[in-house]
Amino acid sequence: MRALVRLYPRRWRDRYESEILALLDERPMSIADGIDLVRGALDAHLHPQVPGRARTAQPLTHRIPGLVALTAGLLWTWNLAYLALRADLAGDWGSLAGIAFVLMLLSLPGDYMAAGHGRRVAIGLGVIAACFVGIAAIPALPIKVVLAAIGYPLIFGGMLGLAAVRAGIGSRGRWRLIGLAIALPVMIGIPVAIGVTATSPSIRLLYALIIPYGLAWLLIGLRMAIRGAPTIIDPPAGIVEPEVQPA
Repeated sequence: MRALVRLYPRRWRDRYESEILALLDERPMSIADGIDLVRGALDAHLHPQVPGRARTAQPLTHRIPGLVALTAGLLWTWNLAYLALRADLAGDWGSLAGIAFVLMLLSLPGDYMAAGHGRRVAIGLGVIAACFVGIAAIPALPIKVVLAAIGYPLIFGGMLGLAAVRAGIGSRGRWRLIGLAIALPVMIGIPVAIGVTATSPSIRLLYALIIPYGLAWLLIGLRMAIRGAPTIIDPPAGIVEPEVQPA
């Protein structure tokens, strides 16, 4: 239950975390207390209290990237879970994963690309583009397979890393997400793909192994929707548009 306190914004934790933790040490936590902590964390993100500033509501445009990422995570998770569990693998349900991938890409552009993370974003986009071009351009099948085994994890990992930067997740949290959603499934999935024939059970196992990627996007999308994520169409932070005086 103490870990739930980490859900609160850093500014809030700097002021109140020690008091809350001391209070939690005085008596055992109940399920109702845990629900109150989660509800309070959501309220603290949606209505931040900044000393010396008036409370300002997040513009609707700041919620859209998070909702797009959240939708992508839901589509990906549901689609891959369905394919992993269904008896008949025929059909075109895999197209939903493609739609989820497009939504993930659409949730990435934002003002963070030029505000303190420009170099990191440029490297990430460069790696993603190079992997796409290399996989599509190289005709030799063995080289294409090897490049795909290396390139696709970099593409998906790079996208997830950029989304985590946009969601304000620290470097340690980003690496944990990438490790659990990309590195670990790849370490298990590549030997499975190489060591077994393309039978239904092995395909279902591979589907199941990439479900955590959708769960990671669910987490990032929820965080972005709560915190807000300025888009590329919003005015830069700190610039107030002048009022138009009536003629």
